[in-house]
Amino acid sequence: MSPDKFSQTKLYKLLMPKPHIGLRISARLAPHKANAKYLLKHKWHVLCAGLKLNVPLWRLIIHDWSKLTPIEWFAYTRYFFGKRASDHNMHVPGQSQSICSHVNKEEVPGSCVADEPGHWRCLDCEARWREDEEVIAYLETEDAKLCPPPPGAPNTADMINEADRVAQQFDRAWLHHIHCNPHHWQHWVLSQDDGEVKCLEMPTHFAREMVADWIGAGIAQGKTDKTSVLVWYEKNKESIKLHNQTRELVESLIKVYVYS
Repeated sequence: MSPDKFSQTKLYKLLMPKPHIGLRISARLAPHKANAKYLLKHKWHVLCAGLKLNVPLWRLIIHDWSKLTPIEWFAYTRYFFGKRASDHNMHVPGQSQSICSHVNKEEVPGSCVADEPGHWRCLDCEARWREDEEVIAYLETEDAKLCPPPPGAPNTADMINEADRVAQQFDRAWLHHIHCNPHHWQHWVLSQDDGEVKCLEMPTHFAREMVADWIGAGIAQGKTDKTSVLVWYEKNKESIKLHNQTRELVESLIKVYVYS
């Protein structure tokens, strides 16, 4: 058999390397690499802040250990590091590249690019929005229908259902996380049978780790100014349920870190 004819056979096609398979594997692993990179960065900054706040070293070493469990790892990876807009076949009039458009340009997650309303938006970007009601409301408007989806693209109902599924998976992962990690204040909030909510006092080392966690999360997200944790706390203190003595300790720790 001549080389030309052999190159057309199924055996030849089967034996030849398939670079697109490697690209697919790399694309699937990319979100997991991003999640691992962020987790390591977060743990490093929590370690640095925790040492300043006298958090026990053993607590800093096992900090957020449950994020390595399957129920949290995959849900966190999908929710925060899902496929970018360029990974999807989205049709945008007059442009050859894939672009995600968002209602509020200040809420554009990750590397997605905001553009004019009416462009078809990818499923994973919708799922990563925390304002699910705003997403759904937009998808039901006439603006979202100006540009029909390409053949084979999921319809609006499928997108909403998938976004809900991803959000529910993340909610379960978050519930698992706060149950397994007592450095979260939610771990110490008791909902009683009569509907009353009681805040239990947090042990000192957990309270210290919680403040270090806040600081580390802010730095890992690019908020390097020391005062950013104080600004964040003042903005959210009403929604953070703490025992009175725990709150006094937390506020003193934040001031010690900011003004040290």
